[in-house]
Amino acid sequence: GVAVQVQGGDGTTTDGQGAYQLPGSGLAIAGFTRDGYTPAWREVLVPGGGVATPLDVRLRPRASTTAITVRDGGTIPNGTATLDVPVASLRADAAVALTPLGAQALPAPLPLGWAPVAAFEVDTGGVTLGAPLALVLPNTTPDPDRDVAVRFDAETRRWLRIEMENGVGARIPIASTGAVALARRDLV
Repeated sequence: GVAVQVQGGDGTTTDGQGAYQLPGSGLAIAGFTRDGYTPAWREVLVPGGGVATPLDVRLRPRASTTAITVRDGGTIPNGTATLDVPVASLRADAAVALTPLGAQALPAPLPLGWAPVAAFEVDTGGVTLGAPLALVLPNTTPDPDRDVAVRFDAETRRWLRIEMENGVGARIPIASTGAVALARRDLV
């Protein structure tokens, strides 16, 4: 099963069908984890003595890792994107994974009115970054009026805007590991 941990509270594990029960009532921040999978968080308002149905969580199996050395750096292709790891950008040699995320596999929903054009999780197995990496989306030309690059801050559970380089495709700097997305604002 998947481990479900309530911030500041008790945890539980999902059953074979993915169902779980949270103790207490009120606003709960639930974190969902499983070894080898990307994590997710959801805010759940549990009514007193009631039942709440939070937005579905879909944990994604992490992509296979690529050995990257500090001395050589490297690139990791994964479908529609490539992760550029410059020389000396890692503080130590690392097994690095670039995992594509669908809209349901994001660690938390994007704000209302935004949808992912592309999203990935960058995992370095706990090795910290000494310089930014770059997520390159060569076949995606961002619309400067509607598209922004964002990264998920797991500490605050918020999506934060980051600068990106536009040109032929998109180049998004990665200053920390975790989820990053190119998000598009809905037209009104």
